[in-house]
Amino acid sequence: MRNEKGLTLLELLLATAISSIFIFIVFSLFNTINLEFNSSSQRYGDDIQYRMVASALTTNMSDVIKVAVASPPSTSFKNKELRFQVYDNSGNPIWKTLYFNSINHTLLIYNFSGNSADQIASPPNSTYTNGIPIATNVSDVGFNQTAPSLVQLTITFDYKIVGLSGERKSMSPAKTLVTTIKVLNDQTSN
Repeated sequence: MRNEKGLTLLELLLATAISSIFIFIVFSLFNTINLEFNSSSQRYGDDIQYRMVASALTTNMSDVIKVAVASPPSTSFKNKELRFQVYDNSGNPIWKTLYFNSINHTLLIYNFSGNSADQIASPPNSTYTNGIPIATNVSDVGFNQTAPSLVQLTITFDYKIVGLSGERKSMSPAKTLVTTIKVLNDQTSN
């Protein structure tokens, strides 16, 4: 009778194959958990930005006394803006503008020193000062005067989600914020 104390080549190959399968499963599971975590983190960040935009709009547009939807200089011009008049800290009426930059996909609020009927400038010129970024990842903005003293504001966000293979794709359907601005003393102009 022989005393065999070693491993055969077949046993070694079988152990290597089983170990390789186990390592592949562990790394696949880790990768899936990591991608899901990143996707959840992205959704959480997007939701925070969504709430911050709603809060910024409420803060800046809660006491609107007059609105004017600015007209673009041509139909190919994609920037849009809503001009609104509020009272400053001294009680004087001042114009501000909610400005959508379609190239950078950003939404900003500027102080506006021009005439409310002026056409939109691209990029904003010297009549636009103290720009405050309100949102990024904005794909479109719409303004609709639903009544003489109400303007509906629609902001569509282009958020990206991370797929299981790691690619970033636009979220479908797009997340949209719809809010209505009430003009305090019922004055609107176009």
